[in-house]
Amino acid sequence: MKRVLIIDDQRDNALILYERLSKEGYKVHICYSGKDGIDYALNEQPDLILLDIMMPEMNGLEVCTFLTNNPKTSLIPIIMVTAKNTPQDTEEGFKAGALDYIKKPFDKLELLARVRSAIQHKETQELLLEAEKVSTYMATVVT
Repeated sequence: MKRVLIIDDQRDNALILYERLSKEGYKVHICYSGKDGIDYALNEQPDLILLDIMMPEMNGLEVCTFLTNNPKTSLIPIIMVTAKNTPQDTEEGFKAGALDYIKKPFDKLELLARVRSAIQHKETQELLLEAEKVSTYMATVVT
């Protein structure tokens, strides 16, 4: 079962995401602050993070930058799910390291398609990393 972390300070928004993803068979956890989300991601290594931008104390861009720059969490795909919807907002999200950007209000089918795509991206990255490790090992053993 794939694990999704939702980081959003707005309970209603987080619960809508929780309900939709749980119905699709994902194991979902909610954190209501950026700091709690970072702690959870570091310790639990979810398969995907859905992250709001506008949060107090530590905004989603700061959380995204921290997680994508940390070796323990850098391979976890992050999808920004936010009401900030200008082209500049989208650009900032991608610059912070987000894999994808969904504007609120979102369509359920689009959300699910992007979640599946992001998880598939992570699985592909993990396979490539493993293949690289095997290749490096084989090169040292053969030589």
